[in-house]
Amino acid sequence: MRRVVKTKVYPLVRGYAPRHALFALWSLMEEDGATRQVFAVDSHAGGPVDTRGDLLSFIAYFSGEGENHKAVLVAEEEATGEVVGVVWFDKIQPHWSAFANLWFRKKYRGATAFEAGRQCLAFVFEHYGWQKIWGLTHHVHSVRFSKEMGFQVVIKLPEFLLVDEKPVDAYMLCLTKARFLEHNNVPLPVSMAG
Repeated sequence: MRRVVKTKVYPLVRGYAPRHALFALWSLMEEDGATRQVFAVDSHAGGPVDTRGDLLSFIAYFSGEGENHKAVLVAEEEATGEVVGVVWFDKIQPHWSAFANLWFRKKYRGATAFEAGRQCLAFVFEHYGWQKIWGLTHHVHSVRFSKEMGFQVVIKLPEFLLVDEKPVDAYMLCLTKARFLEHNNVPLPVSMAG
């Protein structure tokens, strides 16, 4: 059984993060064999080498400005500073909602990833003022993980995405701030208690 590692979460902000931060995250994701899975629905540029999740597309994806901005949170071991995983949010509507995306290193999956994910959600609900977090995934294990965090499946979309040129089902999930607080036994603030 894997031990639960105490984690801390912080936002990855250009100008404050190390210059090589995105490269370092990409390297860890690539080493874990996850870039093609995380970016499975991206289009392949053709040629003999699969470009989904390659360094160029990874940097371009996370370099979005304006409507394409991503809020990126890094979870790391409190004791060692080793990266546990990354949760990022896009399609942001300030003070209302965003879509969540996540990746946790294989060696931290389970209770440590769950705790780090919970910390990321608590951070965005508190600091960004979002009332809802949405998710869209074709990964059934991500649906299970999200449901454990308090997300609810809103709808199953049959053959909604193309992955490796094959149609796959996708799941739309939602987590409200009130449900997150309730699910995690956090008292509701007076303003939310109704």
